[in-house]
Amino acid sequence: MNDVRFGLQISFTHQPLEIVAQAQLAERLGFDSIWLGEHFFRPAQLDSQYPYTPHQPLKTGEECPDSMVIAGALAMQTRRVRITTAIYLLPLRHPLQAARAIATAQALSGNRLRIGVGVGWAREEYDAFGIPFNERGARLDEGIDVLKKALAGGEFEHHGRFYDFARLTIVNKPVPMPLLVGGSTPPIFKRAARVGDAWAGTPDLTLEQCIEKRALIEGLRKEYGTAGRPFSYFMRMPKATPELVAQYAEAGFTSITVGGGQVVKWTDPLDRKLAFIEDIARQLEIPRPA
Repeated sequence: MNDVRFGLQISFTHQPLEIVAQAQLAERLGFDSIWLGEHFFRPAQLDSQYPYTPHQPLKTGEECPDSMVIAGALAMQTRRVRITTAIYLLPLRHPLQAARAIATAQALSGNRLRIGVGVGWAREEYDAFGIPFNERGARLDEGIDVLKKALAGGEFEHHGRFYDFARLTIVNKPVPMPLLVGGSTPPIFKRAARVGDAWAGTPDLTLEQCIEKRALIEGLRKEYGTAGRPFSYFMRMPKATPELVAQYAEAGFTSITVGGGQVVKWTDPLDRKLAFIEDIARQLEIPRPA
């Protein structure tokens, strides 16, 4: 498994300083990347159901720190590990605001930031912002378009369905923005094939399903004329074992993300969370950096 790169999913439901401590340990242990989830708040009344695992976020008192502020903190407190949002709820932000935050965090990180975007699953968040839930996909598509223009550097303008503004500049020079698309519904596969640099799978998928989704995305990339562009696949595996990782690697999936709220509860003390990271690094025999 020497060619496998491991990411650590740190649930959004942690105190900011605990996230920094976990990321620093993960870097020392040889993890390739840190993955940050996101929600804006905890609704008092939550009827939406998390669609991927029995674990139900937002129902037991978690806090929701700002993911891009956390990304900036990790950028300053780590040196090697990649920082990835999975997912960043772009439809709930104006893309100009998002572009400024991303550009700042990317500069602090030395270009170690990857942006994984998605629409989320909690209708209550959209209701609170006054954004129709059924517009989330269209808003994400247009928001990605604005982000790409904004981070290309120099003046640009945009006139779309949701966002309309005259010429302006966010950054003078291009800012790298590796774009991951996360989720497992038909519109997401199309979006990943059309505008993404990678697809981030969901924790409910089996290996066989991941192979099917990869074939679907590759077919769509041929259809959209994007097959010549480099593209990566990141598999989410809450309960990884060496045997299971070996099966994924044999199938060609060499970027594996482990951990998350399905494994470590937000109420666990920090030493328990750190011990979990050490245990899984040992079990998976992740090589430590020299």
